Amino acid sequence: MLNTQLKAAGIPECINGKKLSPVDALVSGGLSSKPYQDIILTHFDSFSIEEKTWAARMLSEKGLIAAVPYLLSVFHEYTGQKIDLWAVGNALSIIDDPQSYNEILIICKDSKYGHARQMLMSTLAKMKTEEAYSVLLDCLFDDSVRGHAIEALGKFGDIRALNILESLDVKRGYFEFKAKETAIKRLKKKEKL
Repeated sequence: MLNTQLKAAGIPECINGKKLSPVDALVSGGLSSKPYQDIILTHFDSFSIEEKTWAARMLSEKGLIAAVPYLLSVFHEYTGQKIDLWAVGNALSIIDDPQSYNEILIICKDSKYGHARQMLMSTLAKMKTEEAYSVLLDCLFDDSVRGHAIEALGKFGDIRALNILESLDVKRGYFEFKAKETAIKRLKKKEKL
C-alpha cells in the first residue's frame, strides 16, 4: 500500500540506472523524503515496530520535524525486540528538533536502549545544560555509547571534562581512541581562550 501511494505521488521507478521500489528509493536512492513525509506518516502507526525502524531510514532528513513524535514513539514501544533501533536514534539526530531534546535526554539516560543512543549523544552536546553534561559523563562508563559520549563531550565544550578525558583509559584502534584525541584537542583550544 505504501509503495503504491509513493509511486502514485511521483517517485521514479529507476534511479541512477537502478530499478528500486519507492521505499528503497527513499532509503538509499538519494531522494528527499520531504515531499512524501505526509504519506509515510499516515501509515506509520499501522507499521510493525520493525517496519517503523525501516521508516526511520526514510525519514532521516534535516527538517522533517513532523516525524519526531512518531520516531520517539518507537522508543516508547521498545521492549527489547531485535530491531534496528539505532536507525531511529540516527533519524532523530539528523532531524535535530530542539523541542525533542528533553525526551532525547531521557532516552540517553536509559541503558536499555544500548547503542541506539550513539547518535543522540551529539544532541546532548547541543543542549549545553548541566543535566546533559552529567548524562554524557555517565555514558563514559557504558561501552555501547562510550566513543560517542567522548566525542560529544568535546563538542559540548565544558573544560571541566578535560581532566576526565585525559585520565580515561581507551582502546587504541577503536573509535573511542580517536574521539578522545579530538575531544581533548577541542577542549584545550577552548581552555586557552
